[in-house]
Order: sequence, then structure tokens, then C-alpha cells
Amino acid sequence: RYAEIKHFEAIRDRSNKRYEADPEGVYRVFSWGAGTLGRLGHGYGISYATPTEILTFPLQAKVIEVACGCEHTLARTFDGAVLAWGNGDRGQLGTTENYHGVGVNNLIIPHAIPQLKRFFIVSIAAGRWHNMALTSDRQVWIWGSGHFGQLGLDNFESVGIPQLIRALDGRAVCKLLCGGWHSAVITETGKMLIWGKNTHGQLGFGDTKSTNFPKINQDLRYHGKIRTAALGANHTLVVMVMNKVFAFGDNNYGQLGL
Repeated sequence: RYAEIKHFEAIRDRSNKRYEADPEGVYRVFSWGAGTLGRLGHGYGISYATPTEILTFPLQAKVIEVACGCEHTLARTFDGAVLAWGNGDRGQLGTTENYHGVGVNNLIIPHAIPQLKRFFIVSIAAGRWHNMALTSDRQVWIWGSGHFGQLGLDNFESVGIPQLIRALDGRAVCKLLCGGWHSAVITETGKMLIWGKNTHGQLGFGDTKSTNFPKINQDLRYHGKIRTAALGANHTLVVMVMNKVFAFGDNNYGQLGL
């Protein structure tokens, strides 16, 4: 466990070296597209057809990672904080349990998620209406819509405040993935645990039964170790260490490339 933590710290330190050449740091974030419900973070609901800099971040915030959901946005800062803005009617902003109803819990400028302030977040991911965050000590926190079990909390409830996925404790998670209504993580040992909506077979278990807790995809495990993956609305692509690519799920528009 100690060796794993040190290894993860070394990876994080290497990824941060890109900023050492400029200690003051020039961190600029641009957004564009549909601006309704404040999802662009400019402080109003105007849409932009060209990239426009977000000037509403808290002072000294150094954003190094962003993730886009359907109507909300996440950002991770250099000091391990997570900010959210946009539509929060399904709890996807992680700020309050009172998220039911259109127009409730909307944020038009970035706000830090209070529940995650005590952790150093090293990675974030956003799905259609849910999110995940990985802490420096390998804990995985999740929040938002859970109607298809995409939160992995062994139920189908939505939550407005980040919850710990205890089923992933000790799994040495190193990558988070959020699809439209399903989620997955990749561990340092090259395994994928996946859960959520499975109506199109996007979990890769050979059936169409949704699951509300993380399960190892044994078929992929049989083929070897996983390098990375991507989750779409109803399909999934996986890249193996041996550079083979697997695709499964909805293929109505040929999105599996088969």
C-alpha cells in the first residue's frame, strides 16, 4: 500500500513538472457552445460560437483539467480543488442535496465543491448527469444522477453530495471514466471495473442487464491488461496494453467501427 501511494505521487509530480518553467503560471480556460443554464461559466446564459475565456474563476485558481457533462462543467485546480457550474437539477454540481426540480441548484459561475475541499483531487470525470473524482490516496467519490446505477453505490438513487464508492477501496484506481449513463475505472494492474446502464450491452458483460455496483469485466481481463478506454452515451471502447482495441454497446450509427 505504501509503495502504491509513493508510485502514484511520483506520477503526479511528473505530470506537474510542465508548470515548473513558469512558477507564476498563466492558466486560462476557454469555453464555447450552448450557454443556457450557465454551463459555460461566464456568469450568464449566452451562447458563444468561438472560444471565449472564462474570467469568473476564484482569484489564484490554476485550472489544469476540465470535464464536460451534458449541462454542467467541472474543473480541477493545481492545488487539488474541484469547481463546478451549470445545471444541478440532478445533483451533478455536488453542492446540496436539494437538487430535484428544473431551475434548482444552478450555478452560473464556478464554485468549489465543499465536500471535496479536504482532499487533494488528482483526476475528474463527467458523464451526462454524474461525475467522479479521484483523491491522492486512491479514494473514488461520485455524485449526480443514479437512475441507472451509474453511481455504483449499490442502489439507483441520485445524490447531490459526493459519496465514497467503498467497493473500490484497495483497488489502486488510476483512471476514471464516465459515459452517458455508465461509469468505469481502470486500476494500475490493468483491470476495468464498470457499472451503470447496460441496455445496449455497453458494460461488455454479454447481456443487457444494468448493474449498480462496480464489476470487473472478466472477458477483457482474459485478453490482457487495459491501457485506457473511452465511454460514450451507450457504447464503450477499450485499448489494451498490446494495442488491441475492443468496442461494445450501441452500434446504430456504426460507432463501434466494426
